[in-house]
Amino acid sequence: MKLRTADICDSCLDRAVEKQINPFVLEHIRNSLEHIREALIASNRIRSKIKPLKVYIDPKRNVKIGDRDIHIIPLQRVLFIFFLKNLQDIKTSYVSDYENDLYSIYKEIRRSGLKEKINQMFYPKKGSNPSFNSIKSKLNKTLVKNLTAAIADRYIIEKVVVKDGINIYKINLEKELISIDPIR
Repeated sequence: MKLRTADICDSCLDRAVEKQINPFVLEHIRNSLEHIREALIASNRIRSKIKPLKVYIDPKRNVKIGDRDIHIIPLQRVLFIFFLKNLQDIKTSYVSDYENDLYSIYKEIRRSGLKEKINQMFYPKKGSNPSFNSIKSKLNKTLVKNLTAAIADRYIIEKVVVKDGINIYKINLEKELISIDPIR
């Protein structure tokens, strides 16, 4: 089946004829594909017109995107702020090398925060705090929930395969759209 043309491919059509599928069922499938295709086309047109919103991190390290306050737990905020500050690509295998940077951000959010919380993101103990991937995943889900998928695409931390098994994490946002106030 081809979503771009809302068509049933020749081999599928031949198989349907061979199995004596009711022509009304085939027409229903084609109509359904057409509706999905129209929705996809409209969705892509809308997405291309959506302008990214400015991200604002206040002195208390609260997150605001556009006019929306985004309520995320401290460890998720740590990751979000870290990747906003480091828009260059961070190789997945080297994220743990930034443990001190992550801890500095964590101390800005939680003055009495323990470095162990950050360490456990990369070296979790059984039954202890969530891992880096778990925190990243929950952060991304929270962003999608608060912003919708079309808008959140620019703000989520995504893993990109570069080449030869080397992956990077990054947020696809321009630096001009990020404002991080200094701590007072």
